[in-house]
Amino acid sequence: MMMMLVSGDDDGDDDGDVGVPYEVTTYTSDIRGAGTEADVYVVLYGRDTCTSQKSLCPNKSDRKKFFNKAEVAKFVLDVSAFFRGVTHCIVTIRYTKRNILLAL
Repeated sequence: MMMMLVSGDDDGDDDGDVGVPYEVTTYTSDIRGAGTEADVYVVLYGRDTCTSQKSLCPNKSDRKKFFNKAEVAKFVLDVSAFFRGVTHCIVTIRYTKRNILLAL
């Protein structure tokens, strides 16, 4: 799985925003066996802080649709207005049936 992150408002000024939308785009491979029904979480790290763990798709039936082989899916995460300048992110895929945790 590959992921792209775009901020809707990361101009560095504190203009009183309640939250800043970040668009997360996931690209699921087209190779045999690609795709997941697992829960996919993201934690965004900024210059001074990080977000809580945010599920991209909490509804299991929706996961089948969004994380299928060769799918491109977009999600919007609202984070605090004080969160600026993403430095990196950690993606966690949690398979609850097998108790497997994978961090990318």
